[in-house]
Amino acid sequence: MHIEKEQLVNLAYSLQREYLATNALGSYAQSTLANCATRKYHGLLVVQQPQIDHEWHVLLHSIDETIVQKDYEFNLALRRYEGANYEPRGHKYLVDFTSVPVPTFTYRVADCIIKKEIVLANDENRVLIRYTVLDAPQPLNLILRPFLSFRGRHGLSAANTYINKKYTPCDSGATWQLYEKYDKLHLQTSRKADYTAVPDWYYKVEYTREIERGYAATEDLFAPGAFEVSLKKGDVLVVAAGTTEAKSSNLKKQFEQALARFPKTVDTPQAALQRAANQFIIATPTEANIVAGYPWFGTWGRDTFVSTAGLLTATGQPELFDKIMATQLANLKNGLFHNTNGSYNSVDAPLWFVNAIQQRTREPFADLFRKANLPFSAAMMWEQYGAPIRHILDNFRQGTHYNIVMHSNGLISQGADGIALTWMDAIDGNEAVTPRRGYAVEINALWYNAVCFALEAARAANDTDFIAAYAELPTLIKASFVDQFWDNSRNYLADVILDGHRDFAVRPNMVFAVSLPYSMLSLEQQQGVVEHIKKELLTPFGLRSLSPKHSDYKGHIVGSQAVRDRAYHNGTVWVWLSAAFAEAYLKVYERSGEHFIKTWYEGFAPLFSAYGIGTLPEILDGDPPHAPRGANAQAWSTAELVRLAGM
Repeated sequence: MHIEKEQLVNLAYSLQREYLATNALGSYAQSTLANCATRKYHGLLVVQQPQIDHEWHVLLHSIDETIVQKDYEFNLALRRYEGANYEPRGHKYLVDFTSVPVPTFTYRVADCIIKKEIVLANDENRVLIRYTVLDAPQPLNLILRPFLSFRGRHGLSAANTYINKKYTPCDSGATWQLYEKYDKLHLQTSRKADYTAVPDWYYKVEYTREIERGYAATEDLFAPGAFEVSLKKGDVLVVAAGTTEAKSSNLKKQFEQALARFPKTVDTPQAALQRAANQFIIATPTEANIVAGYPWFGTWGRDTFVSTAGLLTATGQPELFDKIMATQLANLKNGLFHNTNGSYNSVDAPLWFVNAIQQRTREPFADLFRKANLPFSAAMMWEQYGAPIRHILDNFRQGTHYNIVMHSNGLISQGADGIALTWMDAIDGNEAVTPRRGYAVEINALWYNAVCFALEAARAANDTDFIAAYAELPTLIKASFVDQFWDNSRNYLADVILDGHRDFAVRPNMVFAVSLPYSMLSLEQQQGVVEHIKKELLTPFGLRSLSPKHSDYKGHIVGSQAVRDRAYHNGTVWVWLSAAFAEAYLKVYERSGEHFIKTWYEGFAPLFSAYGIGTLPEILDGDPPHAPRGANAQAWSTAELVRLAGM
């Protein structure tokens, strides 16, 4: 998490690694270590605009800093323009970067040394940037030129004539609202700075990551003017950009308060995980959510339920559990949860919800609630969550949308044209890239586990009606599951069964038939599953989504969206599957497997500096050296590695 000049000035290194700063509202600041945006998602202030579309929007793209001394100008910024032209090339002045306690850049310009620190106010849409003049033989002038976007993070802006170029003065700063409906952006300084309005467009700024991903990659940025302030050695300047106006005299104090949220050192894997986990939790007075990943994911039902235990364990916030569940339960309909973008297209999210409740009653997660004097027993959970659990199970049993229904053999079948309902959900046009209609192995493992836990909790709470309705079901599910999915000659489970055809492609989904608290398999069968996964899917950083022996295997996830979608679940390594594999391995081998899992866990450390500094990626290439890809900060990758660390 500490990077020196030799790496920072090497663009092949510094443009491939990104910092991230977030707050409790889900607002974020993100760019590369060279302070050159390589994604349309990068910005110094990216916030939700619920009055527009409940999505995140880039308001403040960046700020160019120019140091003026002895009539010489030194621009610290770096931008790439169409044609791979970089201008200015301020990264050459970088001498140090650290992400602890917050993203901090140190520049040396001639005889001047300036430190820049970036943090977000925790409960406001405001980024705070602190400049400290560590050394300067004589006074200098600092010119700050903001670049504004005011557009959705998935889009790009273009120069136009209808933009509102006007500004209004605010307390030691200026205010802009480029387009109607947007929040205003107030940029303020902690000491008086002269502002000169010189509105101008900068054309064809280019984003290399978007080029790599096959998307449109150029946009025009609006620069409304520049601030200039005189500084000398020892001076501190705080610049704030927010959707509400602050009191300029309080900006230094605000920065210190925001900084106080973060530990001054991160010297253990557990500390790194704790810091990373904090980035995904959104908590307001009325609700709590989990951001699935940065920079482009929002809040997903499936990811929320998978991530809750690990994230709350890492951050020590058990009191948020019920608020997170309540936020999700507000969208429960017909046994299904809102997954993302208004869709209820996840067959496993409801079953992961039951698992999240189940984890609260089991160690080590339960210990977090015990220490906080919060209820965690199965009986208490049934009293609180029994009604929605039964609602889910009843809907699955009787049938709900997308042909999700329990058949007479007790197994859950699901699927519809052009829809991918499991976590392997990539779609190419109207076609599921990884077709998994019918009986999917992890769905039925989750179903069995959910029914068994519900009965456990109902018995603890003496809910005789539920017990009478469901008591016989586990025996039926278990017998049918083993009969349908198990193959003695192969010694592992089918991945999916449709119309009697059993697909025995070696995928990681069968790990959940072993890892979940209630398993339908014998110990010998569990061992067969674990060994096949270990032999064909295990990598240093997670599990491949398909065996390299399969004809559909894709070892690299690069190229256009269509090409990447074909690889997304066909060989790509997923970090989030790590905890399930460790649970399964330890269930089979118990204490004799602890050394293997501990050694494997320790090998994850390089990921914290390979892509997102201090974060864990969504996915990696299936082939060595397993380059990280996708979102560079993923909630369930972090959460499940937290659970792995606690085993």
